[in-house]
Amino acid sequence: MSIHEINNDNREKFYWIIVLTTFALGTGVGDTVSEYLSVGYFYSLLIFGSIFILAGALNYFKIISDVLAFWIAFIVTRPIGASLGDLLIQAPKDGGLGIAVATVNIVFFVVIIASVSYITMSRHRNTTE
Repeated sequence: MSIHEINNDNREKFYWIIVLTTFALGTGVGDTVSEYLSVGYFYSLLIFGSIFILAGALNYFKIISDVLAFWIAFIVTRPIGASLGDLLIQAPKDGGLGIAVATVNIVFFVVIIASVSYITMSRHRNTTE
C-alpha cells in the first residue's frame, strides 16, 4: 500500500496499525537480535542496515517496487535505531562504546535539526530561483 494513496478510513487504520506495530516491536527485535541471540550491537546494526540498503538497491534496479522498498525500510529503521543506540550508550563490558546518553541525544538532535534546516533551505532556494 502506497503512503501516497491513504485516502479512506480503512487504509488509514491499516497505516496506523503498521506504524504502531513497527514502533512497538522494532526496539524489541533489535534488542532480541543483539542481546538474546548474542549477535552483539555492532553486528545487529550491520544486519538491519544491510536489509535497509538491500531494499534500496533492489528498488534502484527495479527488482522491487517503491512501495515494498518503503515498507521494508520503514520496518527496519526501528531495529537500526535500537541497535545503534545500544551500541553507542551501553558500557564497553556489555559490548557498547559507553558514550553518555545525554551526549548521544544532543549530537543526534543537532544532526537532525541541521539536516532538516538544510533540506528546507535548499528546497526554498530551488523554488525561488
